[in-house]
Amino acid sequence: MFALFFLTFVCLVFNQFAIAQTETREKRITIVLKDFYVHPNTTQAKTGRLTLEAVNEGMSIHELVILKIPRHFHEKKPSPSRVLSQSIL
Repeated sequence: MFALFFLTFVCLVFNQFAIAQTETREKRITIVLKDFYVHPNTTQAKTGRLTLEAVNEGMSIHELVILKIPRHFHEKKPSPSRVLSQSIL
């Protein structure tokens, strides 16, 4: 009986610890938009909930658009038929 009580207590403690870790993963990134630049306060975020705040400090109206791209998009090289121009240095 004591073992069952102890096991239940340990499970509850670990569950609360997991919930606390999940709640601390929320990250807020502020992105300042001006007329000729976009300046985020950080360029990386860990896995978890993410809040983006766009702040317009320019004279014009700005909008922030987030696109989902394939994970390895930056590693793909264009095929020769898709290269617009090449120069040899």
